Amino acid sequence: MSSESTAGPARGATMTLTFRVRLLTLMIGDDLQETPGERDIGALITAGMRNRSTGEHATCVLHSFSANAKSLPGPYKNSVLAEVAHQQAYLPGFEGKCKEDWQISMVGDAVLGVDFVYASTGIQTAHSEVKVFGGPNSSFFRRYHVEKGIELILSRPDGIDRSSLLAIRNKLPGVAGLMQRDKCVGVAGEPWYRRFVSLDDV
Repeated sequence: MSSESTAGPARGATMTLTFRVRLLTLMIGDDLQETPGERDIGALITAGMRNRSTGEHATCVLHSFSANAKSLPGPYKNSVLAEVAHQQAYLPGFEGKCKEDWQISMVGDAVLGVDFVYASTGIQTAHSEVKVFGGPNSSFFRRYHVEKGIELILSRPDGIDRSSLLAIRNKLPGVAGLMQRDKCVGVAGEPWYRRFVSLDDV
């Protein structure tokens, strides 16, 4: 069953839209040797889940978009090819003010997009662990141990809003009415992250 997130600056959210750019990826194997990973730009839509029997919380990947055909179909076998446009700029004359525009298009039609302007205040380091399901195999999951940098832009539960513009465009069937500006609980940037991925439950 679906559930709300219960912790963090976006607590109360039932779905998450994540845009990502992988400019540099290094894969570290069991032998601790580094090998280059793929470059990618795309987006994910995820939802929180809770097991009725055990009470365990997890995440489910509902939709995945990538501009790199080599990334398809992805680990959860549900990633689709899309055109991804991303612009990022620091606004002249406004110290610390940033502007970002994202757009996901399929067959020439924009289905997802976010435009926002915010005041940059610094990056904090955070750690998390999450179990993620998704795709046609309902029993398949990966467990992520993550260290990442976070720049908090908006947190309605904590009364934080560093944005001066936030516009969301969503024409994706099934979730268009759910992910709108007035329903947004939190916004954060993650300029870097490291993660350890395992396929078991340890």
